[in-house]
Amino acid sequence: MKLKTLLILIMGIIILSCNTDETISPDTQAPTVPTNLTVSNIINVSLDLRWNASTDNIEVTEYEVYQDEVNIGTSKDTTYSVSGLTANTTYSFTVKAKDAAGNISGASNVVNATTTNTNAVQYTLTTNTTGQGTVSEGGIYNSGTPVTVTATPASGWDFSGWSGALSGNTNPTSITMNSDKAVTATFTKAPVTSTSTEKYRLTWRGNTSTTMVVGWNQVRGTNPVVHYGTTDFGSNAGSYPLSKTVDRTVSSKGMNNNYARLTGLQADTAYYFVIKDSEGVSKRFWFKTAPSDPNTRLSIVAGGDSRNNRTPRQNANKLVAKIRPHAVLFGGDMTSSSSSSQWQNWFEDWQLTIGSDGRMIPVVAARGNHEKSNDIRDLFDIPTAAGGEYYALSFGGSLMRTYTLNTEVTPAGTQGTWLANDLTSNSANHTWAVAQYHRATRPHEPGKSEQNDQYEAWSKPFYTHAVQLVMESDSHVVKRTWPIKPSTGSGSDEGFVRVDSDPKRAIYVGEGCWGAPLRNASDTKNWTRAAGSFNQFKWLWIDKNKIELRTIKVDNASSVGQLSDNNLFVLPTNIDIWNPTGGSVVTVDNPH
Repeated sequence: MKLKTLLILIMGIIILSCNTDETISPDTQAPTVPTNLTVSNIINVSLDLRWNASTDNIEVTEYEVYQDEVNIGTSKDTTYSVSGLTANTTYSFTVKAKDAAGNISGASNVVNATTTNTNAVQYTLTTNTTGQGTVSEGGIYNSGTPVTVTATPASGWDFSGWSGALSGNTNPTSITMNSDKAVTATFTKAPVTSTSTEKYRLTWRGNTSTTMVVGWNQVRGTNPVVHYGTTDFGSNAGSYPLSKTVDRTVSSKGMNNNYARLTGLQADTAYYFVIKDSEGVSKRFWFKTAPSDPNTRLSIVAGGDSRNNRTPRQNANKLVAKIRPHAVLFGGDMTSSSSSSQWQNWFEDWQLTIGSDGRMIPVVAARGNHEKSNDIRDLFDIPTAAGGEYYALSFGGSLMRTYTLNTEVTPAGTQGTWLANDLTSNSANHTWAVAQYHRATRPHEPGKSEQNDQYEAWSKPFYTHAVQLVMESDSHVVKRTWPIKPSTGSGSDEGFVRVDSDPKRAIYVGEGCWGAPLRNASDTKNWTRAAGSFNQFKWLWIDKNKIELRTIKVDNASSVGQLSDNNLFVLPTNIDIWNPTGGSVVTVDNPH
């Protein structure tokens, strides 16, 4: 009895074990349908197919290609070359995706193609690579066909040039098929970006259309050289056709400031550059020279008083990168005490004006009351031939002459004589004359003093020579005036009177707020058009007929859209423009 019971138990265990095997569900889900099937390189006897990839719950293993509803082959990727066709014949093609379980998707869109019926000679273009990257557009082409080939480097590699049936390093480039040809794209390992240079800046010392000063802090390393040209070779310094060694080095504010003065440039042209030294190569940057044609249009940002409120200062800088103007006119008081640490922070923040594509914007810097003597000269390599930290530059050929003046030395004397002489020689030869300086002649903040010496030495010559726009800083407020001229006659206020129709009148704007502590604009005049207190700068659109001036609030910089270099004269999305009584745009019509 015990043996029988034992046998029964053993049989039960065996049966139970067999019944507990896990059941595996088969894969029955088909891949998604391939999309966007297209045909190319159609000739007498062959053509190429290409489509967008399908997806699958596990994995797509291959694609079945159908010609006139007959399976003619498979492909592991999303291309297929069909051969053995008949000339002057129409075919239809579809593609289906297949997974490892044999599930097959529905058919893609149908594409019809008719083979050619020519007796043209056909040639084969073979594309090869050296290094890591790809080349487009190999295949069979009729004689005389121009083919565009594009080299695309892999991540961490640079395209350095063509060999075989092509030479040089233009990319993309074109080759005409008049024989069988082979081309090779060579890719070289991209150099590791060096950190031996930093705090980059662009300035001018002379002709804004044909020169540029590239400045930076040399942290370490030796023998820095700027490699540049009109073709973008990325960080491959050796491919740039032009180079410039350092013209001036000055130790200031805890930085080893280096300046390479580029000359002989083409007007209104993009130049790409890197800085190479003993330690490596910088990031690739680029700039655009100013136009030389007075019939062109200029985009200019103007403001001042960034001081040490870094958040609004950074916001304003970010907006510069998005607006991408031809230049920034900066009216002084970059920092609060001109200490080394404050200047280093300022230049660190200034890097935010560089676009995500590496575009840098030149700055035209003026001295403020918080800069020490020679700070602007040493940190921006400005021209000092006039006798001090004041200078004039022309933009757009004869379109605009800008006067950058120094309120921290005597307005009259050497500076006043130079200004009067330059106005006499040049203002009449330019459509517009524009001035920028730091201290407001008639400030709109009651704690600031009237600048009567500036009134005599500058405001009166401005009127004599028809300077149309004057941009001031220092008071940490916002203001714009009606057209005014110096006068103590009837209706005047603090030596100015409103004169809407006088062809030599000027509009005075500005008073700072790039990031300095805000103050109350409570000292308005009877010729004040609008005043306020907020972080801002001015944005100017300038052509031969008029100047359009807008006051841009900077606090929402992160949400403002990015302008394209192809159209700088539109308003980016979400830009916040001051709209006081009288409107958001001040238009200065050409009185001449």
